[in-house]
Amino acid sequence: MSGVDSMISSVLDLLQNKFIIKGQNEVFSVSEIVSTIEQLRGQSAFEGVQTPEKLKKNMDCEQGLVEPVKVVLKQREVIKDNIVKTIDVDFAYVVPFLPSLEKILNCPEVLYCIKNPLPVKPGVFSSSLDSYFYQSHPIVKDDPHTLGIGLYADGVDLTDSASSKSGVHPVTFIYFVLFNIHPKLRSSVRAIFLLACVKSSFLKNHGYAKILDDFIKILNKLSSKEGIRIRIGNEEVVFHGIFICFCGDNPASENVGGFKESHFAAKPCRQCFVSKED
Repeated sequence: MSGVDSMISSVLDLLQNKFIIKGQNEVFSVSEIVSTIEQLRGQSAFEGVQTPEKLKKNMDCEQGLVEPVKVVLKQREVIKDNIVKTIDVDFAYVVPFLPSLEKILNCPEVLYCIKNPLPVKPGVFSSSLDSYFYQSHPIVKDDPHTLGIGLYADGVDLTDSASSKSGVHPVTFIYFVLFNIHPKLRSSVRAIFLLACVKSSFLKNHGYAKILDDFIKILNKLSSKEGIRIRIGNEEVVFHGIFICFCGDNPASENVGGFKESHFAAKPCRQCFVSKED
């Protein structure tokens, strides 16, 4: 359901409740119906979200917003008004992985996919969960519902559409995916979840270590025998998870592996030690 459909549905529900209050067996006059509609006419469809503060409160309460956290990569001391202050020079914004994962796992459709994995056909690979790596993993053998987690990164250039300049403010977005979600449902932007965003130049200078620190810590706990207890509804459920793969274009894949992004590096291949001369 789109945002507009949801908004219209809310208005209709409100109108319905107005009539139900009158009584199910009551007969309404035209004037009463018009009066009820007029009472709604003055109400804004965006009631409660008119300001950034109200919008944030609504997202916190109604939609379960997981706020991103600022991760400082580099600081510098400056003198302002004869006072030495420390300012953040390079930084990234990271969405805490565990709270985000908890919100996703509380989605009934996602939970159904995890509890009901698609059957694996020998020799047929239709999903990352069909791989030998996943199927033979000791954690998966102990828990067939183990979460299969992957990362995806790509850079975008935030430019002014009215200008011819480009490459001024490139930003890299890092996402995570749950391969347990059935392929036909996973092929949607709604099944790709934001993990972090950082200016590409900061990422090149400092690497992924600090940015993925929270993600790696939680992933290590998920891949342990104890797993992690996550609240699903009114109960706590133990989940296990393993990292399956990192997806990205050639520069992103080389960057996350600690290699040079350039194709003109002395050893341009991240999978072997072939030299440029060879």
